[in-house]
Amino acid sequence: MPYKRLKVLKAYLDIVLRVPLRRLYLLGFRPTHLTLVSSVFGLSGAWLVFSHPHIGGFLVLAYFCLDFLDGTMARVNDCVSSFGEKLDFFVDLSVASVFLVGLYVFSGMRLLPVTGLALILAVGFEEAGFIRR
Repeated sequence: MPYKRLKVLKAYLDIVLRVPLRRLYLLGFRPTHLTLVSSVFGLSGAWLVFSHPHIGGFLVLAYFCLDFLDGTMARVNDCVSSFGEKLDFFVDLSVASVFLVGLYVFSGMRLLPVTGLALILAVGFEEAGFIRR
């Protein structure tokens, strides 16, 4: 049920954002550019969320928004590429990894971050083709 609503919301936002994202595309901005900018926000926000929660939280929120917009821009402008998908996946894994390392460094938790990093590595290796199911 929640996934159905999420698909409806995503389709609605694709329609609403179509014109602004096409204009950005015509100005020379590409989905890859949004992914790279989102990676800066995500990586710094995932680390800063522990030491400066307000700044880190804002950066993580900006990362989520840009992460959504890069895929939407690619779909709206019909420029979806396998490189873009892999770059987006790599950035997502990197941000999650930095968050887990920060959780390990800044909190007393030890088992959860290590387990999470192991799972992220497994997913990354599987996606890269080193592990097959």
